[in-house]
Amino acid sequence: MFTSRRIKELVIFSIIIISYNVLVFVIPFNKDACFYWSYIFAMIAIFGFATCWFYAFDKDTTLRNRFLGFPIFKIGIIYLGLQLLYSTGSMIKTTFYPMPAWIVVVPSMILLAVAITKVLTIDIVRDKLRSISHKQQVDTTFIRMLQIDIDALSERITDEKIKKQVSSLYEKVKFSDPVSNHHLIEIETLIKSKFEEMKSMVYGGNMEIAGNIEKITLLLSERNKKCKMSKLDMNIFGSVMM
Repeated sequence: MFTSRRIKELVIFSIIIISYNVLVFVIPFNKDACFYWSYIFAMIAIFGFATCWFYAFDKDTTLRNRFLGFPIFKIGIIYLGLQLLYSTGSMIKTTFYPMPAWIVVVPSMILLAVAITKVLTIDIVRDKLRSISHKQQVDTTFIRMLQIDIDALSERITDEKIKKQVSSLYEKVKFSDPVSNHHLIEIETLIKSKFEEMKSMVYGGNMEIAGNIEKITLLLSERNKKCKMSKLDMNIFGSVMM
C-alpha cells in the first residue's frame, strides 16, 4: 500500500519525467542516433536517481540507519546532474554539429558504471555498519548488575576503612561506560571473576580485599579504554560513507 509520503514522491518523479520528455521533444533538436542515445541515458539517470532515493531511505526504519543511506542518495543526485548536463549538451551540439552516437554512449556508460559501483560499495559499507551496530546494541546489564552486587557486598562489611574502599569501587563502576559489546566479553569476564573471588572472601570473613579492589579498578580502567576505542573505530568506519 502506498503511503502519503510515497505518493508525493511518485508525483514529484512523474513531474520530472513528464517535464523532461515534453522539453526534449518540443525543442527542435535534430532527432538522430546521438539524440536518442542521449535521451535514453537521461531517462536511465532519472529512474536511477529515483531508485537511489527509495533504496537509500527505505531500507531501514530507524533514523540512524536511514541517515546512513544519505551517501547513496548523494551519488544518485550527482549522477543525475552530470548525465542530464551531458545528455542535454549532446542534444544541443548534435543539432548544430552532427556527431557519431559513440561520443554519447561511451562516456555515458562509464558514468553509469561508476555510479552503480559507488552505490554498491557504499551499500556494502552500510550493511557492515548495520552489522556492527547490531552487535553493539545497548546492553548495560553487566555494569548495572556489578553495581548492585558491589552495593549488596558493601552492606556486609562493617570495617569503615574497607567499606570506604568498596564505596570508591562502586563509584568507579557507576561512572564507567555502561554499554557492553562483543569486544569487552573477555575483560568483563575477568572483572566478574575477580569480584566473585572478593565476594567469597568477604562471605568467608576474610576482609583482606584491598588487592582485589585494586585489580578490579585496573580492569575497569582497561575496559573503559577498550570501550572508547571500539566506538572510535566504528565512527572512523562510518566516516568512509560521508
